[in-house]
Amino acid sequence: MGKENRVVSKTRRANNEGSIYQRKDGRWAGMATVGYDEDGKQLRKAVYGKSRLEVVQKLSELTSRIANNNLDYVTNNNLEDLMKEWMLVFKKQTVTPRTFEGNFRNFKLHIAPKIGKMKIYEVNTMVVQKLLNEMLEQGYSLASTRKVKFLINQFYEYAIENKLTNENPSIKTKVKSAERKIYDSENQYKAIPPEVRDKFITALNKHD
Repeated sequence: MGKENRVVSKTRRANNEGSIYQRKDGRWAGMATVGYDEDGKQLRKAVYGKSRLEVVQKLSELTSRIANNNLDYVTNNNLEDLMKEWMLVFKKQTVTPRTFEGNFRNFKLHIAPKIGKMKIYEVNTMVVQKLLNEMLEQGYSLASTRKVKFLINQFYEYAIENKLTNENPSIKTKVKSAERKIYDSENQYKAIPPEVRDKFITALNKHD
């Protein structure tokens, strides 16, 4: 281990946390055993984070994937690969062809190019929120933005159920509830003046 990575403090770890320590540069790191080589020597994998809690969460996901034999599958494939496979194998069978076309188009247009190269466990709430914000800033409708959020949510629910990850990063993201209406000075809404309102009410009483 290089000088810049020298351990400056260690903390007592809970069960299944692996070895967690804080590096000299302030970042936290954790080590977990992921297997053994042909000579019986332990194979260790490191994870890093800005806080001890972040490292604990990453180690928890790592050990969960190891326990369910999904380590290689998740590590060797990025989000785009896993999500595309899910859509073709599972999603396609549950919706109409037209709906699937729209879902796959949203995936190829908005998700794959922006976050597709990330690992499934690297995508957090901030990543998804930025993606949704960018869509709105680029002029995409609320309906399109919500469809993308819903698609990500469905995929991560599938991933959690199949022990590919522990967290759904879309749950705490926010999409504004209504389109913002902008009025110019000439066409903005105004109340009916009293003199016009009286004539309007009289007309309503005289005509069906």
